[in-house]
Amino acid sequence: MIKRAEVKFRYYKVFKPFGVLSQFTAEGDHPTLASLGKFPRDVYPVGRLDHDTEGLLLLTNDTRVNHLLLDPKFQHKKTYWAQIEGEMNQDGIQQLQKGILINLKGNLHRTKPALVKRISSPKIPERNPSVNYIKHPKTSWIELTITEGKNRQVRKMTAKVGHPTLRLIRYAIEELSLERMKSGEVIELKEEEFYPLLKLQSFPERSRRSLNPGASFSRPERRGNATPDSQKPKMDFQSDSPALRKPMRDKRTRRF
Repeated sequence: MIKRAEVKFRYYKVFKPFGVLSQFTAEGDHPTLASLGKFPRDVYPVGRLDHDTEGLLLLTNDTRVNHLLLDPKFQHKKTYWAQIEGEMNQDGIQQLQKGILINLKGNLHRTKPALVKRISSPKIPERNPSVNYIKHPKTSWIELTITEGKNRQVRKMTAKVGHPTLRLIRYAIEELSLERMKSGEVIELKEEEFYPLLKLQSFPERSRRSLNPGASFSRPERRGNATPDSQKPKMDFQSDSPALRKPMRDKRTRRF
């Protein structure tokens, strides 16, 4: 159970597993964030990841974060690891770096310049279900850092240069990353960590309190949709590891 911190605002980073919706309200047969643990009622995800995308998702009751992180004018860097079909050559990498045209709801959009490089396979457990290696026998990994957040942008970018994305993980937003986290894990951060790591412009505590952040995050319906403990799927991908890790030695964060 989450222990109430001695601060008004709560900040969490989550390693969202494959197949989990970035919301608390049930929809279809997909598990929701409620399957990962019990959060305060006023905590809400900042942005979203598609159900088939894994990785870093942020939750908070600090409404200021929505504007500071999601407003395109701030151009925050988001880093993704993409397992792609085949192996991308230098020409493909350069196309992505310069920006390419992708289709967004029938309109052509030129992506902003990106940082792209080949990487070795990350030391992470195989996805469940895994990539179909019979259908895609040869795969490789690339790392992309972008400042946009268009719908399924990374997948459309790699497909445009002939290398469809088979597995996608958001590894970091600015300097806040998944380092040493396991799929399904939730870590609570302090405000003095959260803002600097995300390179968010801070502002006086008096002004922040005046926003009354909890008021706009009402989700009365989600409690009834929480998955019982006995029915929660094991999203850790490791049989000998619980989905939510026990407290570790890093005293700056709260893990549950």
